[in-house]
Amino acid sequence: MTDFSVLLGPDYVGKTTVLRELAERGVNVAACDDARFPVLGALRLLWLGEVLPELGRRYSRTMAMAVLNPLVVHLRDQVELLAADGPVVVDSYYYKLLAKLRMADALAVGTASAWRELPRPSRVVFLDADPECTWARTHDGADLNPLEHYGRRPTREAFVRYQRDLRAHLLNTASGVPLTVVDATADLDSVVAAVEAALGVRVPQGQPA
Repeated sequence: MTDFSVLLGPDYVGKTTVLRELAERGVNVAACDDARFPVLGALRLLWLGEVLPELGRRYSRTMAMAVLNPLVVHLRDQVELLAADGPVVVDSYYYKLLAKLRMADALAVGTASAWRELPRPSRVVFLDADPECTWARTHDGADLNPLEHYGRRPTREAFVRYQRDLRAHLLNTASGVPLTVVDATADLDSVVAAVEAALGVRVPQGQPA
């Protein structure tokens, strides 16, 4: 298995924006929201809209995780496919799914164990920001899905509590892998530069620095 890194962080810290910047600079990025793979987006929407509301009734934990398993398999496959072109940065890997499933009491032990047996990254770069600051990016909660806040209503307090707990779960899930924390509240150029330095990637010749 090739060397790869993971970019991780709570919701709305700007991870997608940073990954897009890295991709534009020539870095190989593996993500589940890639428009080239619409089936992955469909699975995520199906899980949130159909499986999660019926968890424990129509669907078991094992079934719920089985629906998400293709997302994790896709990331593993993308690492292998992209490796020939240089270092690969993976969006969250299975770490964020595992943390959120644990928080939602939706964890099936067998599937979780299988995910933990997947190849380990060489490093994790953690984008960090206080959720009191990132709340503004949610448009007063209008953009939130049920796995981004506590309770039925996406209030500021429910978002902040959830994101602080998610941060702790993410750090615990990624424990044992070399980790660098990057302040995600800085300007975008500074954040991208810090992530590049932590990942050990170089901007290709002719690309903007």
